[in-house]
Amino acid sequence: MELRSRFLELYPEFGTVELTAAQVPISRGQVYDWIRSDPDFASKIKELKPVAKGTYLGALEQEAHRRAVEGVLEPVFYKGELVEHVRKFSDVLLIVLLKANAPEKYIDRSAVDNKLSGEITLKVVEDGNSNSGA
Repeated sequence: MELRSRFLELYPEFGTVELTAAQVPISRGQVYDWIRSDPDFASKIKELKPVAKGTYLGALEQEAHRRAVEGVLEPVFYKGELVEHVRKFSDVLLIVLLKANAPEKYIDRSAVDNKLSGEITLKVVEDGNSNSGA
């Protein structure tokens, strides 16, 4: 029971079952076994999930910011030897962050609104020909 308590204590901090299980340490499968076999544990996981999800999302956003704005150092090799590091930035992540934080300004304007409104009237006309071949 001590491992379950430890997991529940760490889950909101680490944000995912896999990351939290590694901290306990237990297998991810063990957690899912507990969820299936222990209704109280399952209930607590369900209760903590929104906080854990927020924690994980925050960590993802921080990493996206780091890669987009601060960049990451990548090694440069020449003839098999490390000669320097260059800082690389992610333009794609920068665009995603801009769209997420200021959608009214950075929204894709090429989107097409295909919603129709109004009324449609159908008129059925009989041609009077009873020889339709049927």
